[in-house]
Amino acid sequence: MARPHVEFVRLEDVTPSDANVPFSGGRERRLSTDGESGAYTSAIEFPVGWRSDVASTSRPLELFSLRGTMTLAGARFEPGCYAYLGTGVAAAALVARTESLLLVMADEERPAVAEETVEVLDSEEMTYEPSAVTGLVIKKLRVDPESGDWTWLAASAPNRVTPRAEIHPTVEEALLLRGDCLLGGHGEMTPGSYFWRPSMVEHGPLANRNGTLFFFRTKGGGLETTYTEVPGWEETVRAYRSREPYFRGSV
Repeated sequence: MARPHVEFVRLEDVTPSDANVPFSGGRERRLSTDGESGAYTSAIEFPVGWRSDVASTSRPLELFSLRGTMTLAGARFEPGCYAYLGTGVAAAALVARTESLLLVMADEERPAVAEETVEVLDSEEMTYEPSAVTGLVIKKLRVDPESGDWTWLAASAPNRVTPRAEIHPTVEEALLLRGDCLLGGHGEMTPGSYFWRPSMVEHGPLANRNGTLFFFRTKGGGLETTYTEVPGWEETVRAYRSREPYFRGSV
């Protein structure tokens, strides 16, 4: 069985377990797993002083820091930092300087390639770029040179609404980092909400009250979108927005 549809799960609702090599000693919340290839996505917590050579694996890894202070191959690795480790990386020591939480994405096993290096990107130092969608800006962290898969951050303006449902020809994977998001009939996503959505799954309408910041990946190429109408979306969005006041200030 390939990776099942997860739409959506919250980190706090996933029972932690002991992580496996190369993350042994950490506590893992497994978010999704491909039953055929063994590829997986997890949020893994590490105690102070934990360390491991995470390059000692036959699976390419993508790492995104959610909490705490770590170093990766000697470079600072703190919240908002991202790294891709191909199978050609000879060594990459990951060290937890404080209690830390990482989003870990391990892909299917691949043979080792020519020697590669590890580059740490600090997304906080990157500039947002406009997207093809009004009210949405992005930071591309990686585009796979062979598959065209994307890894990126997407930020949405407060009170933005997508009244139609979206459909993508690729797998879409996401973790909500900040803000809130109405995900059609699936309800409200809050920080720590995760989905793995197979291709061609209709989803929407989408709306938020306070804006959003998402970590995203695609599998099967870059993100392309087609839209379908959602009858009655106005009432759905109106009811969602009415759950919180528009203005919280005091006078």
